[in-house]
Parts: sequence; structure tokens; C-alpha cells
Amino acid sequence: EIHLAQQLGASFGRVLTALAGGFNVPLDALPVTAAGEQAALQSVPAIDFAPAGLHELYEAQVQRTPAAVALLSGQQTLSYAALNERANRYAHGLLAAGFKPGQRVGLYMQRSVGRVVAMLAAFKAGLTLVPLDRNWPRERLNYMSSQAKLAALLVAAPEHAAELDASPPAYTEAAFADITTNGNPQLLADP
Repeated sequence: EIHLAQQLGASFGRVLTALAGGFNVPLDALPVTAAGEQAALQSVPAIDFAPAGLHELYEAQVQRTPAAVALLSGQQTLSYAALNERANRYAHGLLAAGFKPGQRVGLYMQRSVGRVVAMLAAFKAGLTLVPLDRNWPRERLNYMSSQAKLAALLVAAPEHAAELDASPPAYTEAAFADITTNGNPQLLADP
């Protein structure tokens, strides 16, 4: 830990020295690493990763460690498999409700397990998320939701949608509790 702290301190010092003459230095020109470190990093062969969405990377992790803890919030824990099952159900429900890949939905929830489930479900359904924090001023929330032309709000409770002036339809995870899923929605769309 001491070595890491020393490395971070040295990197910070190099960046400050580079900025001492002014702030017109492009970010990619800032000397974050020492010359020897840079050479070592460049000698490592590049790994070619196939492009994948967050939900696809998550699916791969579910296959590797289905019973491992994926999410911990207070006293609540979810395994990778359980979180995946909930997100798949929610995604199937959104698709059954008529949503099409690329449509924008507002994520209007406090930080919670439900919020993570909703985010993953939206990605699996190919939807575009617009984060809306319930603690933001009402004027800002109304402006953002109207400018984004949201197709829906993903909420923890239906009454939360009433907090916005002109809110689109609201959907909760609980609304799709009876949906039967056959796993991941397997969309061709890139979220």
C-alpha cells in the first residue's frame, strides 16, 4: 500500500509540474506515468476484446459464477443468477409492454437493489437510460424528462411518477412479477 501511495503521489507531482506552465496541455499529453513505466506498459501485448454491452458482460459472469454474491445492499444480497433472473423478467415485461430498442426511459429511483435490477433490465431490453435522481430539484427533473422525450419512467413505486409535472407512464419491477421468461431477451439491438 505504501508503494502504491508513493506511485500515485509521483504521478500527481508529474501532472502538476506539467500544468505549472498553464492549462493548455492536452489530457493525453499529461505525463501520468514515468518514462520507464510507460515503456513497460507499451511492451504488454494488446488484448483484443470483442465489443460487448454491459448486460452481455454480466451474462458471461452469471455463467461463470451463478451463486456468487453480485449485489449487497444493507442486509439484502443477490447472487448473479438471482439478479439476472429479476432483470430478465423486468426486461421481458418492458418488451411485452411494447417498448422498442433505443427508446429512452427515465430511471427515477433512489440507489437500491431495485435500481440495479431496472438498469440491467433496460440494457437487456435495448432501451436507453436517462438517470433522474429523486433528490434533484423538481424544475431540473421536469426539464430533463421533457427534453429527453421519455417513453416511460422506471420507478420503485407507481406514486413516484406523480412527483413530476408531465410524467410518462411508470413501470415497476413488481408490475411484471408474473411474467414467464426464457432467459435473456436476446435482442439484436445495441443498448
